[in-house]
Amino acid sequence: MEALLQKYVRHLELERSISPLTVRNYVSDVRGFLSFLGEQGIDSLDNVTRSTMRLYLGSLQIGRAHV
Repeated sequence: MEALLQKYVRHLELERSISPLTVRNYVSDVRGFLSFLGEQGIDSLDNVTRSTMRLYLGSLQIGRAHV
C-alpha cells in the first residue's frame, strides 16, 4: 500500500499543487489509517468495508476523548 500512498503524494504535489505542510498532514492521516488497517489484518484497500470505516472513525473518536 506504500506505493499507492506515494502515488497519492505525487498527485497532491504535482497535480493539485498542495502546500508541503498540507501534504505532510495528509500523509500522516493516511499512514494512521493504513496502520489501523494493518492492526485489523487488512492488507488491501479492496478489503475495506463500510464496517471497517466505521470502526476506524470510532477509534478516532475514542482517541480524542482521551486527549
